[in-house]
Amino acid sequence: MAVERRITKELISATVVNDDLNEALFAFQQAIGVDDGGVAAAVFSQGWDEEWPGASEARRRAMMDHYVSLECFYAPSAEDDDRDEASASPVI
Repeated sequence: MAVERRITKELISATVVNDDLNEALFAFQQAIGVDDGGVAAAVFSQGWDEEWPGASEARRRAMMDHYVSLECFYAPSAEDDDRDEASASPVI
């Protein structure tokens, strides 16, 4: 998946200006190819979900930095994707 290659400063900037956390995270996850919200749920369900709407842009960036680091940690690497594709059975 190589999630980290898809994350840009512009994408994070677009995310942190959205007051609706669910909407912001959904758009962010779609952009980076994440189809499971488990990491986001673990990160933001500890009270950050309630803090997000009133948080400053700088605070939201700090939250996103933490979330992004964990999303990248748990994401499969590009090498994993290559191995999966190489071992997949051809469709006939």
